[in-house]
Amino acid sequence: AEKMDLHWLGMNLIAAQVQTANPILILIFIPLVNYLIYPAIDRFFPLTPLRKIGIGLFLTGLSFVVIVWIQGQIDSGLRPSINWQLLAYVILTLGEAMVSITGLEFSYTLRRSIQQMGVEPRRHTQADGLPVLHVLHDFHVRNRCRFRRCVVFL
Repeated sequence: AEKMDLHWLGMNLIAAQVQTANPILILIFIPLVNYLIYPAIDRFFPLTPLRKIGIGLFLTGLSFVVIVWIQGQIDSGLRPSINWQLLAYVILTLGEAMVSITGLEFSYTLRRSIQQMGVEPRRHTQADGLPVLHVLHDFHVRNRCRFRRCVVFL
């Protein structure tokens, strides 16, 4: 953003301030997507979780097209407006809201359906890694004095 025209709505932004657009847009888009955009799309064709994720991934890819265009402008010596970067943030964050929220909902419903079938997926915990940790620690304790420096890392 440093190579862009950072003048926006009468303010001169610092490049680091532009990054705050993403969390603000996330807070705006999550309810907007769930209560306005999804019901509007659902009128035309039924939305399944995979369709929602697909639309979100398409939007995410579209944001990269905007970013590539911006970078092409910068590489040719121009100073594009920060509005183009904000447009890319809007498209990217909209896609992110569609993919992440729907992904969480989809994984929850998938897990519930697996549990109803009587199959309980194995839950991996930190305890699964303890035998490996003990082997590495024992190896380190046995071999640490062979080297000039004794570094304790476990």
